[in-house]
Amino acid sequence: MSAFDLLSQEAARLLHEGKTPSLALLRSRLGRKVSPAELLPAFQQWKQLPAEAQRSIQLSASAEATAPEPDKADSLAERVQQLETKLAELEKRLARLES
Repeated sequence: MSAFDLLSQEAARLLHEGKTPSLALLRSRLGRKVSPAELLPAFQQWKQLPAEAQRSIQLSASAEATAPEPDKADSLAERVQQLETKLAELEKRLARLES
């Protein structure tokens, strides 16, 4: 993935969070994924995009960000099941203690 693509996706996430993307904020978010030498030109290129193009990037990145990965969804479902089982056990113990 190019520096511009990474920057565009992160800028879209920031916009989705209601934040204004700045060079400093993007640098902190991207960390070592994009070198400083690549970051500035990518940021300048992104800033020159029309607002409509920035919004379309935002919409596609937001859709990707909100769609859970299948493996993640499965592990979350398993974790919820474990927690529900644990809660049921604790409720039984509490009922015994109260009687």
